[in-house]
Amino acid sequence: MTTGADYVGQPLVPRENRVFVRGKGAYAGDLAMSGLLSVAFVRSPSARARITALDTTAARELDGVVAVVTAEDLEGHVAPFRLMHEVVPPGIAQNPRISVDLRACNVPVLARGEVSHVGQGVAAVVAVDRATAEDAADLVRLELEELEPVVTTDDALAAGAAVVDPANPDNLAFRLHSEFGDVAGAFERAPRRLSLRAKSGRVTASPMETRAVLASAARGVEGVTVWSSTQVPYLVRSAIAQHLAMREEDVRVIAPDVGGGFGAKVHVYPEEILLAFLARSLGGPVRWVEDRLEHFVTTAHGRDQDHHLDVAFEDDGRILAVRDHFLQDCGIGFPFPMSSAWNVVSHLQGLLRIPAMEVDGTCVLTNKVVNVPYRGSGRPESAFTRDRMVAHMARELGAPFLDVLRRNLLSLADMPYETGAIYRDGVPIVYDGCDMETAVAKLEALIEESPAVGEAPPGHRRGIGYGTYTEGTGVGPFEGAAVSIDETGRLVVTAGGASQGQSQHTTLAQIVADEFGVGPDEVLVRNGDTSFLRYGVGTFASRTTILAGSATLEAARKLRERVLAVAAELLEIDAADLVVAEGGVSARGTPSRAVSLRDVFMATWPGPRRVTAGLDSPGLTEQSYFVPPTVTWSYGAVAAAVDVDLGTGIVAVEKVWVVHDCGRIINPLVVEGQVDGAVAQGVGAALLEGIVYDGSGIPLTTSFMDYLIPTAVESPELAKDHLAIWSERNPLGVKGIGESGIIATPSAVANAIEAALGDLVVDPAQLDTLPIRPEAVLAAVGLDVGRPAARP
Repeated sequence: MTTGADYVGQPLVPRENRVFVRGKGAYAGDLAMSGLLSVAFVRSPSARARITALDTTAARELDGVVAVVTAEDLEGHVAPFRLMHEVVPPGIAQNPRISVDLRACNVPVLARGEVSHVGQGVAAVVAVDRATAEDAADLVRLELEELEPVVTTDDALAAGAAVVDPANPDNLAFRLHSEFGDVAGAFERAPRRLSLRAKSGRVTASPMETRAVLASAARGVEGVTVWSSTQVPYLVRSAIAQHLAMREEDVRVIAPDVGGGFGAKVHVYPEEILLAFLARSLGGPVRWVEDRLEHFVTTAHGRDQDHHLDVAFEDDGRILAVRDHFLQDCGIGFPFPMSSAWNVVSHLQGLLRIPAMEVDGTCVLTNKVVNVPYRGSGRPESAFTRDRMVAHMARELGAPFLDVLRRNLLSLADMPYETGAIYRDGVPIVYDGCDMETAVAKLEALIEESPAVGEAPPGHRRGIGYGTYTEGTGVGPFEGAAVSIDETGRLVVTAGGASQGQSQHTTLAQIVADEFGVGPDEVLVRNGDTSFLRYGVGTFASRTTILAGSATLEAARKLRERVLAVAAELLEIDAADLVVAEGGVSARGTPSRAVSLRDVFMATWPGPRRVTAGLDSPGLTEQSYFVPPTVTWSYGAVAAAVDVDLGTGIVAVEKVWVVHDCGRIINPLVVEGQVDGAVAQGVGAALLEGIVYDGSGIPLTTSFMDYLIPTAVESPELAKDHLAIWSERNPLGVKGIGESGIIATPSAVANAIEAALGDLVVDPAQLDTLPIRPEAVLAAVGLDVGRPAARP
């Protein structure tokens, strides 16, 4: 047994903060290394064009240039880059009511013959410093013959459309169809039906740290070490080994401190493959650090879904069936279709009782940058579509939004609830311990306890809108952890995955501290390095606390049992009569009879063995891999209060209330921080953020002057409450929280705008496209945005 404080559940200030707020983080762009060379890229200025000339002579002759590499130089050394990180599980592939068509996409490490999006790499320059590399890149003569680009999904699907990827001549990356219940019969007998089109625009994650890669290798040595600002070091390791024909054991990938990911750093990029190749070719270290312009045109975007939804319902607002067809613009590749697109199937119904549903998804290739899961990944898009559906139903019925919502909500009494849908892991979705009915009631109480500001000033209107969400969290296949006691008696946790600001070092330490009766600061946590554990997955999809946390708990418990067995021999006391606490093991009731954890460690070391218990290997280390049965479901309700300027259409989000259930809470401060940051991103998605391309496929939003993100001024006041219904699908009882705040915030803001405008609204469909620009607000009330609007 253990004694001491229960650290799980305490609001401990994350230990990582002590490093970051002092500017002491060690990012890939900060690392120093003797002989380090810099890499700069020559990138395409065109969306689609034929390369007619690529002359690197002048660049090679510049003093300080070590190498200039083009696609021809990679031939025979780097395998063609296939952009596909997911497979279709049997539970989906073999279901007779589901059909999927998943394609791999080709994204070359460096373009050869043609370029397929603005920013695509054409050549790489290696030089003694960054300034020289960039100067040399400017000397490369690139001549292009412009070709007609595929810019929109309509372009991609049109007869005779240009082909983005020759391997997929129909410009399709992924198609899906899923249904359950009697959809056709429900629509036939329904007294009411309505249709809407809800669009979630293209966005970029905008982490504080752009991408960076440093690779190092020595001449005559097979291995390569890569430091990358990535969420998935194990995936990067596998890709480098595969594309460079290496053994995975010879590739070490380290994710050092990472300044935010949000999904943009969740897949393998060509630069990671290329830098590893350059390090091995040159026999020394090379580094590339992305600038912000490169980030906008080369780092993957997210969202960009266009939903066409029909709903059949009763006169009292009870939903009978939903039919949805959506298009997704994938850019030139779609590495995570089961995450970005299938998540719509998994989350569209939310915690509403929908007896029949049909979803069709068509994901198409265009001449834009790759589309990957951005924070929420399919959930915000489906929540926005669903919540706007409820808003349209309420308008048609002349009923309050919450009345229509409640008519369809599931409660704890309905649990476990079989939805009829299949999750992306292939397992039928059965909600575990979800109570949206109580969440909505708590949300109303929270609003009453913590109201927004008062009456609107002249020319303004204020309103409150609502949104709801579910989130399948803790997706597999697994995550691993090892817990050790080192020669000093210190506890060491080694976990899979990598951290980008989720405070993993604090929460995992809290878990182990409770098992051994020590303070969390006495537990060292390490992750983000493929040399620590042989196998791992990564940090994304609100999975780390569930999977790595559970693996850590299981490993800690196994290690504690081994410690007790060794200490029992040392003290000649039965293990059941021992207590593990305060860095040692003592007899219960007789603390003077004790040994330290260092003593226990030394007793297991080879040599004249003092004990025999548990000595299948020297030292004290236990490892565990946690494989979840399926995901566990977080959920919640959000309300937003907005102020609308009727003269300009400008919307200010003044307050947001959130009630969520993330199961057992390991660290309330970490949970609060995750929700706060995600809500701010949700406000950005609702009103500000949108990647824009012109008709030639040229991106127009390539800096923070054009692509707006919320600052402290635009971020609203927040009030939060919790349900904390423990999950039974993992030993910690936790559910994920990393993405919850972003999922329903956009729909709550949209519904708040409609509530504020009230009887002035003549075209509510104007509020069905994100971001909601001021001109859309004015159009919703019938004002001509082509001329200045008179203030009412």
